[in-house]
Amino acid sequence: MTLSKAQFHKYHAQMMATPGEEGGFTVHAVTGEEPSTGTMVSLPDTEHLTAPASATKPSALPHYVNKNRESLSRPDVYLGGWKPESDEFTTIDRSQRFGSDPKVAAEYGPDVAEADALTSALDMGLARNQFSAYNFKRQRSIPTGGDRA
Repeated sequence: MTLSKAQFHKYHAQMMATPGEEGGFTVHAVTGEEPSTGTMVSLPDTEHLTAPASATKPSALPHYVNKNRESLSRPDVYLGGWKPESDEFTTIDRSQRFGSDPKVAAEYGPDVAEADALTSALDMGLARNQFSAYNFKRQRSIPTGGDRA
């Protein structure tokens, strides 16, 4: 399966959201799976930035997928798109999901496993020079503490 034109339009609309509101999406470009747990962090050097956000067109999504088809076919790589509340830009990227480790959950409990996964995601986001990482449970981006300036 590959995402359809209608699906690309849907994801573009989610990313663009309402002006002044954060928007985004995460989907596996081949299977259509939309993860609902864990924290997403962009892979290094995969971001396509468009500024201002209003310049981002729906066609940017299938273009990005076609250009990066090989890596987006991997089971652990997701297509992601994000727009901050400021509406300054959008990013389209390839992302990695950090989820709770079942072994940590079994030994220390699900809350500790979740905190461990979030900490790992934020550490990786900082190492990858990311502004933030997206956490599904909190349904928002969480700043890494990094600054791209």
